[in-house]
Amino acid sequence: MQQLLNIPLIADTGGLSENLLVRVTTGKKAATANGSNTAIIGVSLYDTPAGQAATIQVSGIARVKLGGAVAAGDPITSNASGQGVIANPAAGVNAYIVGIALEAGVSGDLIDVLLSPGRIQG
Repeated sequence: MQQLLNIPLIADTGGLSENLLVRVTTGKKAATANGSNTAIIGVSLYDTPAGQAATIQVSGIARVKLGGAVAAGDPITSNASGQGVIANPAAGVNAYIVGIALEAGVSGDLIDVLLSPGRIQG
């Protein structure tokens, strides 16, 4: 069962798109994640216009839109567009992740990801 966190975050400029990864910005706002160098808190469950309350899934299994090929078991981070991609940081470099892919997929696919936000080091 999905666990939703309807947190008091408002969609930042540009709004949020369904199944994309989310980060927190200044002023307690939610924005589309834009890479592996900022903390990713979860997945947007709905398209949300800027200025509206956001519904973000932060635990359980979420559907994530991919921006590249991944295999089951890969750690998932964000590309510049908020899509899930494999986290593969260089040696000694940190990368924030949203969780672990439970199935394989390619760019444009929606896959199940076990949410476990955190950070890994290459």
